[in-house]
Amino acid sequence: MTLRSIAHRVLPPIVTDALRAVIGRREPAPGRFEVVGPAWPTPSDSNPGWEDAGIAASQAERWEAFCAACEGTAPLDTAHEATEPIPRNIPFHNTYVSFGYVLALAAGGRDAVSMLDWGGGLGHYAVLAKALLPGASVEYHCKDLPAFCAKGGELLPEATFHADESCLARTYDLVVASGSLQCSAEWREVAAGLARATGRYLYLTRLPVLLASPSVVVRQQARIQGFNDDLLGWFLNRDELLGHLDSLGMELVREFYVDEHPHVEGASEQADVRGFLFTPRSPAS
Repeated sequence: MTLRSIAHRVLPPIVTDALRAVIGRREPAPGRFEVVGPAWPTPSDSNPGWEDAGIAASQAERWEAFCAACEGTAPLDTAHEATEPIPRNIPFHNTYVSFGYVLALAAGGRDAVSMLDWGGGLGHYAVLAKALLPGASVEYHCKDLPAFCAKGGELLPEATFHADESCLARTYDLVVASGSLQCSAEWREVAAGLARATGRYLYLTRLPVLLASPSVVVRQQARIQGFNDDLLGWFLNRDELLGHLDSLGMELVREFYVDEHPHVEGASEQADVRGFLFTPRSPAS
């Protein structure tokens, strides 16, 4: 099975949790989540998911506002998927500032750093990279579906967009998958491809993880502007995730809290959204 056949992305990052109306409380995401089961179901042609070109167009309408929010000295707390700005959006602030730390670590004090953003949409992380590591030259590559690549190429002509897996034929200082690994039915194979493309650091973030329960597929019904209903994604068992990355020769460097809390009705355990930074294990270890 090729990565092309398994990288069909149908679940957005858990964007609904970014729309919490009560600040400072762990409000559940305002979209209905339900357990599907331990295996990925057969795809349905009735729901195009991220294949719907309207999603990229909807995000493009908010592009200028996001870029403006990344300028100046204000906290970086503007969710790039949100339809309306939410003040003091802590989950996205955590996500963006943690990414800045990871990017600086990958650069290692050098003036240039190469980066692959797997499932990066229109290239929002390229804008964040410029804001968080000013003065550095970031060779930014983004892998996503054709509609996102086409629109992203218009907005960021200096970036390189990939609508296929040719981006995995080389290595990068930093490989990032933010809110995207769980969107692949065969997430283990996708993780293996990302690990092979990692030169210095692999950063998997905005991942819903379970501490005690087995990995499970969850369906989200979220009527949000620009998104479809019945969106599928994995809630991954943390030990299973870390064990698989260890088997790929990746060593855990640091774990991150994101502070998103999707609520699944009737689930025996609620997921905690986290990030994980890995580096290739040296042959001697």
